[in-house]
Amino acid sequence: MAVVVDTQFDDVLNTTLRNLPRGKFNDFASKFQHYEAFSRLMKSEGETVVDTADGGQGGFSFDAMTAGNGMGAMVGLADVDDVNFSDGSVKGYIPWRRNKTAWEIERRLSLENKGLAKLYDLVKLKQAQSEVSNADCLEAEFWGGPSGATDLLSLWGMKLWLQLRDAATIASDAAGTTHGGFTSKIPNGFTDIAGVSPTTVARWRNWAAAYTQYTKSDILTRMREAAMYTDFKSPVDVPDFQRGKGNRMRVYADQPSCLAMELIGEGQNENLGRDLAPFQIAADLKDRFGAGSITFRGSPIIPVGQMNPTDIAGNALTWGAHHPVMMINWAWGGVKFLEGDMFRVSSPIMDPLRHNWTRVFTDATLNPYFTDRSRLAIIYQSVNGD
Repeated sequence: MAVVVDTQFDDVLNTTLRNLPRGKFNDFASKFQHYEAFSRLMKSEGETVVDTADGGQGGFSFDAMTAGNGMGAMVGLADVDDVNFSDGSVKGYIPWRRNKTAWEIERRLSLENKGLAKLYDLVKLKQAQSEVSNADCLEAEFWGGPSGATDLLSLWGMKLWLQLRDAATIASDAAGTTHGGFTSKIPNGFTDIAGVSPTTVARWRNWAAAYTQYTKSDILTRMREAAMYTDFKSPVDVPDFQRGKGNRMRVYADQPSCLAMELIGEGQNENLGRDLAPFQIAADLKDRFGAGSITFRGSPIIPVGQMNPTDIAGNALTWGAHHPVMMINWAWGGVKFLEGDMFRVSSPIMDPLRHNWTRVFTDATLNPYFTDRSRLAIIYQSVNGD
């Protein structure tokens, strides 16, 4: 076999150059300006749970009441009691998905990269490369979705949980507004979503509406409608799956849509400020994103590069030309990790075939979830009838 020598490892050459500022390197590997899913929803706000082992493949589940028992009625003084015991619940199930990243280093190369010759830590470079690679992987997975029920690798990302409207579902669904409604559409390759069918359970449908223009009368009206129609409140006090207290609404959009809404905000009367719907304040998150952030009903509109038509290199991304705006209440969803496997870093492992090479792995068992899809909304530009 060919002999590999030190000078063939570009990273060793690049990290041991002399007469350059030491201890620093720029990150040109990141594809996006902001990693909302990886940095915030997974690393900062991810939850750990014990495996419920439902479904035979490992995962976690939730229960939901789908109907009353039909016994509410007006009665006369001498009416005979008629009590009905009826089913009215479903079980949702989300299977686990596995993720890994890794890096490796050769013992003697790390010995050469030290002392006066050391420009920056080769180990830190390899760790950073590994984490950036995984951030790109998980960010794409979160804002994307599986190809079908037989796809056992992909995360159950937002393309599964948020369905658009098409001609068939618009015709069959209950009337909403002129432009939007709760869609019963099921993802291609699936017969339900997380074990619950939106065709039979009306509250297991997300709100979807199409827009054509970045104006107050179009996109902002669609967003106002979505905020109103997805604001459900139970008439009874029941233990549920809500996380935390109050509304945890966040609005996500691709960068062209964020820029367009910035311009709408700048064109408002200065007394209204930069909130596009300033009269109904749902949550105060401005301290987190800055007082100058463009907001909708008090929630910041967060740009997500993965929702753009293309990345910075011009490669097509998942959502294409839909220019989506997602309105998500995280009180009813998030990312769950298997307890004990939330970005677990292994001990250094010797390569069995190359005794001077050491590998380190980072593993995670996870999946996004929602327990109430009727609190989710997507506003989008229609492409080819969808």
